[in-house]
Amino acid sequence: MPRPITVDEVASFPYAGIQNREALPDCELSADGLRVAYTQRNRIHITDLETSKTYEPFKGGVPKWSPARPDVLAFLKPESSGLWIRCPDGSERQLAANTENVSSFQWSFDGKFIALMADRDLEIQDENAGDDIVIILPPPLTSVSSILILQVDSNEVTPLLESSVGESYDELAWHPDGNWLTVLSNIECRNQRDVDYCLFDIDIRTGNRIDRIGPGKNEMISPSWSPCGNYLAMGYSPYGYIHPVRNLCAIMERDSEQVRILDNEYFVDFVCWAHDSRKIYCSGLKGISRHVYSVDIRTGSKDVIVDRTGWTHLAGISRGGKTLLTVFRGLRTLPDAQVISLDSGEERTITHFSDQLADYELADVSVVEWESYDGLVIQGCVVPPLGKSMCPEHPTIVDLHGGPTEGGAAIFYREWHWLAANGFQVFAPDFRGSQQYRWCDPPTQEMDFKDVMCGIDWLASQGMCDKARMGVHGFSYGAALGAYAIGRSTLFRAAVLLAGLYDYRLTCAPMGRSTQWNAICAQEMGGAPWEVPHVYEEQSPISHVANVETPVLILEGEEDTPHEAELYTAYLRALGKEVCYVLYKGAGHSLGDKHRKDYCERTLNWFNKYLDP
Repeated sequence: MPRPITVDEVASFPYAGIQNREALPDCELSADGLRVAYTQRNRIHITDLETSKTYEPFKGGVPKWSPARPDVLAFLKPESSGLWIRCPDGSERQLAANTENVSSFQWSFDGKFIALMADRDLEIQDENAGDDIVIILPPPLTSVSSILILQVDSNEVTPLLESSVGESYDELAWHPDGNWLTVLSNIECRNQRDVDYCLFDIDIRTGNRIDRIGPGKNEMISPSWSPCGNYLAMGYSPYGYIHPVRNLCAIMERDSEQVRILDNEYFVDFVCWAHDSRKIYCSGLKGISRHVYSVDIRTGSKDVIVDRTGWTHLAGISRGGKTLLTVFRGLRTLPDAQVISLDSGEERTITHFSDQLADYELADVSVVEWESYDGLVIQGCVVPPLGKSMCPEHPTIVDLHGGPTEGGAAIFYREWHWLAANGFQVFAPDFRGSQQYRWCDPPTQEMDFKDVMCGIDWLASQGMCDKARMGVHGFSYGAALGAYAIGRSTLFRAAVLLAGLYDYRLTCAPMGRSTQWNAICAQEMGGAPWEVPHVYEEQSPISHVANVETPVLILEGEEDTPHEAELYTAYLRALGKEVCYVLYKGAGHSLGDKHRKDYCERTLNWFNKYLDP
């Protein structure tokens, strides 16, 4: 019989890591659409789609099929330098044995070459420091990236390009003629307030570099050349901003520097081409769900292929354009690789990670939406207690996500089901700062607060909660928003804040002995603290601490931002507010499994004490 999730399982869930939406199965569809390779626990599995046979797994990761020989697989092997090739008979051959720190690689269209990206740390010695003296200077930029070209048959490696210090190569795309690559890089600026993105072409015969875009603040992802070689597709943000924002489906013509946006409805994370070079297939966010769709580059017409509730990530398309490989994660499922026939619409699940949930009794999670104060429609999730419905009889925990960009998601969260098993219902509202509805100029915290409060009002109007029995929980930015909310409203009867930001002036500032500037915070505030001090004053939760009437449990990792949590706690204590502060030794931003059970138990006890389920 299915049973509720226990606190021990919340602390260390089966197949740890796959429960995070960032940890999608590493999977690849062969060019002929007949095989899927995927990684599980540092081992590669291959499934034959015609026979449904899954072969004996072998050690490795990052599988990539050859475009020219669909039965030949390149991969990286843990604890081994260089790249490896696996042939149809199961034999393995090591390539580029002397190449270390390979971060990623890409096959050329004809399968004759592989471009490798490798990172290298520079050795920096501080000659000014002694045993009892530490010289604190601006931190040196200490790493470089390299691109190397591997000729597969001869196993010959040719260095092509090395970045300047502080520049890292993120992604690359082969042009179909095989003579040049398009490279996406970012450059860390020495003033520590900016990161610049750059897109350029590099001729592999001469090493000549031609810039396409940048350096600038426009984020780009997933460059991909059309099979005809005339168009470059990518996710492109028209907003000059250094944090992940709305990357839109866009193209550039081969000999042009102009970017043409094809669709501004979805926030895309992956693009790939149809075999006829007329359509681009994308996966993109719309609200708290991720869909798969195609867009015609000539007419701009759009065809939504997968629009179900949850996150569907596009992983690839077969050369003939008949089969898509996707990874789907829903409200009650873990991420699983699936193939979709574009002819019949038939879906077939390849991996079965979600089978691990069969032993558990899960709550009936659903997505709701409401109009915010200005008419913008916002979405969120509601989680009733096990076997029950959302109603005023049960206390409600408002769970605020981190990020905030791209933080809201209609996916499985083990903590929600555990709280539901303990008599609570959960309302997980999204807000416009996640940039999943329309572009919203930062700072967004006041607008996010109003979005959440409008969601609570809507929930109460539907008879789904009692506003007299509300608690709030937040992680990272969600903790900052929660602290801001209890300083602006007396609605909440208890608050649990994990890894929060409480004074944005300190968020911009360096930590400990570091002199690294937090450029992201400065962009979100619209400038540095000395440029817009009134913005930092108004947006910082610590500025509203005198209005707090809510009992607060503050939890923080020792390696995160304890200086902010300790200052916020000190202010609350000085004002006679009810507060408990917990510091986890050696823990970082997300605590990790070592401390998660204690954190969960303290959270439950705090809400039990003040909300009485």
